[in-house]
Amino acid sequence: MSSTLETRQARSLFLFSCLCYLPLVYTFWFVCDDAFISFRYAKHFAMGEGLRYNLGPHAPVEGYSNLLWVLICAFYERLNISSELFAPLLSTLCSLVLLYQLSDHLSTSLKLSLRISTFGVLLCALFPPLALWSSGGLATAPYALLVFLCYRALFDWTSLRYSILFGILLVLIRAEGAIVAIGLGGLSLLFSPLLSRRRTLLYLLTIIFSIALLTIWRHSYYGEFFPNTVLAKGEVTLLRLERGWKYVAVFALTFPSFLAALLFSFASLVRPKHQLFLPACCFLAFVIYAVLSGGDFMAMGRFLVPAFVFQAILLVASCRHFFESSQKITRNSTLSFLLFLLVSSVLPAWNIHIVPENIRSQLHFRENTKQFRSETEQWQAMKQRSVSWKEKGLTLKAVTQTGDSLVAKAIGNVGYFSELTIYDQFGLVSKEVAHLPESHTPRSPGHDKEAPIEFFLKYQPTYLDAKLLSGKRLKASAKRIAREWHAHRAITSEYAPILVPLSSFNSHKRMLLLLKRTPHGTEEAWGKLLAPSSSP
Repeated sequence: MSSTLETRQARSLFLFSCLCYLPLVYTFWFVCDDAFISFRYAKHFAMGEGLRYNLGPHAPVEGYSNLLWVLICAFYERLNISSELFAPLLSTLCSLVLLYQLSDHLSTSLKLSLRISTFGVLLCALFPPLALWSSGGLATAPYALLVFLCYRALFDWTSLRYSILFGILLVLIRAEGAIVAIGLGGLSLLFSPLLSRRRTLLYLLTIIFSIALLTIWRHSYYGEFFPNTVLAKGEVTLLRLERGWKYVAVFALTFPSFLAALLFSFASLVRPKHQLFLPACCFLAFVIYAVLSGGDFMAMGRFLVPAFVFQAILLVASCRHFFESSQKITRNSTLSFLLFLLVSSVLPAWNIHIVPENIRSQLHFRENTKQFRSETEQWQAMKQRSVSWKEKGLTLKAVTQTGDSLVAKAIGNVGYFSELTIYDQFGLVSKEVAHLPESHTPRSPGHDKEAPIEFFLKYQPTYLDAKLLSGKRLKASAKRIAREWHAHRAITSEYAPILVPLSSFNSHKRMLLLLKRTPHGTEEAWGKLLAPSSSP
């Protein structure tokens, strides 16, 4: 096949993949709550306040793990373009570029036929987790793109200039990007021809130098050698490893194409000189990272997204010989196998699964709740919470004053839209919490450390908690929450509940705030809200 024909094939594959991919992206379009943490850093940086979550006298804390993404969002915040709109659009564009790079790699580098390459691209374009994280507002898709571009620069193009460029961007786009950039260089050093090793050494030295510069800047600005997000996640423990492999196992049972790629990758490791050895190493590296990190509470394998392109390569390249066999029964069997993987992996988008829930639920890893959710149900819950927390943030903005502070767990939408000073119970932007020992109670992945509201009394926050109530039995709901607050005896002498009417917004909503009051005011407020009442 000529290079011109290969290029045309790659372009045709890409255009076809877009027709399949974009409707799925539209189906899963959302912006998750955690993205608004980065957006708040970006907004403050655009305002000239530096890379900080809370303004004022507070020492800055690195509560993000995607420096480059924050800086890009800051540029658009400076132009008064909302990150909530811009970030998912740019992320989707990165996924489109990733699909084009996959099309080009299958056609020009692996030189696969049009039919088998089509399956490879579709296995990625119609993969619900990629479609979901093409939006989301996080740097997931840009990170996956840079991983594959760095891979291609080192192994396809053997370009020192591009490998250094993409390697440095990898270091900046995600905290773990430094490990990935060095890991790709290590693979190149071990398995590339001798003539290419000098170029790889220069690449590695440049990456290490860039990591050193970033670390020096981080320590000078934040006073830490690692992002606070890394410290808040805790250490690698047996409990975390168990949760991590369950995370991967549930994902594999949900999406059969991932499970097949996992099996093919192990088979490819025994043949170091085979063309699938390097994709298998990259694929398994992200699987191992997901296990070591203890999984993720977010839906559809966010930590595994960079592996998806290698997953597609492993599946179609492994089936290439059988698909192009002269025996019709072999070709048809391979075609049926690939069609099964394609269809069975797209069905979970509509919450239809090959593996029954009673099997998948045995590997329940989101231990903060007893309820098992499918990955699609978890995404729906995340989307709904993000919408409700945005409403809560906007309401807080309306009923509070500049300079007020709040203790909170979900700090994305609430922090971005309320503009309050936030004390983070999970420690992402509160350094003292990040240095606490890990909790030994069942936790949600990524939330292994949590400080009770009493922990923040020394900071004298304006509000210890806030609840946006809705429905017809508002007073009954407020009384129930107030009883829960009242059980924290350490706070009742200084803080008391106040029910704020929101008639100008919605007649069936109230904002219940746990507000700092005078001793006399606290007794009166508790008594007023907890007093028996016959009215709802």
